[in-house]
Amino acid sequence: MKSKASRALSLLYLTVSTASVCVAQDKTIYEVVNDDGTIIYTDVHPNSSAVSVFEASSNTANQSAPLSAPQVSSAPIQSTERQYSPLEIAYPAPEATIRSNQGDISIRVKPVETVSNPSYGLLFDGNMVQKNTTGIFTLSGVDRGTHTYLVILMDNKGKTLASSPEQTLFLHKASVLINNN
Repeated sequence: MKSKASRALSLLYLTVSTASVCVAQDKTIYEVVNDDGTIIYTDVHPNSSAVSVFEASSNTANQSAPLSAPQVSSAPIQSTERQYSPLEIAYPAPEATIRSNQGDISIRVKPVETVSNPSYGLLFDGNMVQKNTTGIFTLSGVDRGTHTYLVILMDNKGKTLASSPEQTLFLHKASVLINNN
């Protein structure tokens, strides 16, 4: 019984898929250009005069002549966006060793005077951990070991304007195995 039902389903699937391919090849596609310049492709005939009609063709690629290399202008490109210099980390120094049994770390960036209402973000070990407007970050409970960090300057929409170079610090904690008696 299962084999008859299976054959019937297979035959139905084959019939539907073949019919849909045949129908798809005979469709007329309409191109509609809206007033704002957007182009919409549809298979429903619109009731407007700004319509161009073309027949759908098979899915073949036409070979074209190779394009020549574009001419490069020697004039410098003028950017409308303001270029910011990289941020400078005031503390800690690159590859500094910080000793803190509690895992407290403070990171400060030198302020940028040319930006009104700056927004800073701290990426610590590849993750955004804090955002603020002062550029002074305090972390606590950080595990001992090697950590990387960088500070980014952002606009009010979150777009990165400048960043510091990625730096490394080493957090040292006293061993719990040391007996204080």
